[in-house]
Amino acid sequence: MAAQKLTRGRLIQIIVLMIVLITAFVWRTVTYQAQPITKVQAKVCSLNAGNCLFNINNKTVTVALLPVAPKADIPLILNIKTVDIKPSANVSGVSMNMGTLPIIFKQKK
Repeated sequence: MAAQKLTRGRLIQIIVLMIVLITAFVWRTVTYQAQPITKVQAKVCSLNAGNCLFNINNKTVTVALLPVAPKADIPLILNIKTVDIKPSANVSGVSMNMGTLPIIFKQKK
């Protein structure tokens, strides 16, 4: 950018822009409300035996594995019903020492 003289119009433009930015920042700061975080102790579900049931905020949550008999190279679907929170989970192998894998959840209607 080439050096230009600071004219009265340019100064007013800079001041107006700064006022708009500061107003937007203050507005977002004042009206910010943190999302409530629901912490639930970890639930261990053995989905080999069937569905897993437990309560969160006095609501019964059902966790089901589809297909019921998982096979190699076939995507697994973990169906979680009646919960309005974003879950996080890890999967660990039963018979092989493969460590634990994090699960990324996608919401479907």
